Amino acid sequence: SPVKSVNMIDLYGDSILIIDSFDRCNILVDTGEIDAYDKVIQYIKSKNIKRIDYFITTHEHDDHMGERNDINDSFKVINNITNANSKYYSKETCGSIDLEFYTFQKTYQETNNQSIVFSLFINDVHYLFTGDMESKKEEDFIKLVDIDVDVLKSGHHGSITSSSPKFLEAIKAEEVMISCYRNNLHGHPHDEIINRYEEANMEIYRTDELGTIEINYIFGYVYKKYHKP
Repeated sequence: SPVKSVNMIDLYGDSILIIDSFDRCNILVDTGEIDAYDKVIQYIKSKNIKRIDYFITTHEHDDHMGERNDINDSFKVINNITNANSKYYSKETCGSIDLEFYTFQKTYQETNNQSIVFSLFINDVHYLFTGDMESKKEEDFIKLVDIDVDVLKSGHHGSITSSSPKFLEAIKAEEVMISCYRNNLHGHPHDEIINRYEEANMEIYRTDELGTIEINYIFGYVYKKYHKP
């Protein structure tokens, strides 16, 4: 297919599937929670994908890596990236997609702050993925790099722990995608964070309202498709 896409799957936790045109590259970021119905696997198979070039689990929390074993069993995975080996990756090219993994000077105790942070460039659009990175590490990040982002994957499902004002100001994202399951126990996304995004003039896309969010790029056009829950 000539379409390139970024797809945020509607589930508990985080799972984003990025597909290059003509099966040149498939990237999966996180898997959501352990799931007897294999929603992520069914979704990937529905796209006729048999190979995952980069399978990135941002950190070791169940709602991000619950289906990791099942993914490894169901698809041919070329690069399995976790906290343990992410330091060996910096700039990667996969089909027409570029990835840049960021290395931090210090180590963090809190699991959320061990999240792999990386940029993904697809069709000249810059996405920033931060896992569940919290504000302390966000501050270190903006001292480390000076980047201008188009789309932010909301840190920690829109929780008050992340998306600090300084961070949002520094990265200047125009859009934000939030993976937050309906009626989740944490009350994500938090109202204060939604207000911050609105104050920063960011367009907000959230799975609890829109379901699975598919952003498709084809022949210079962008069209967004939602699978209402």
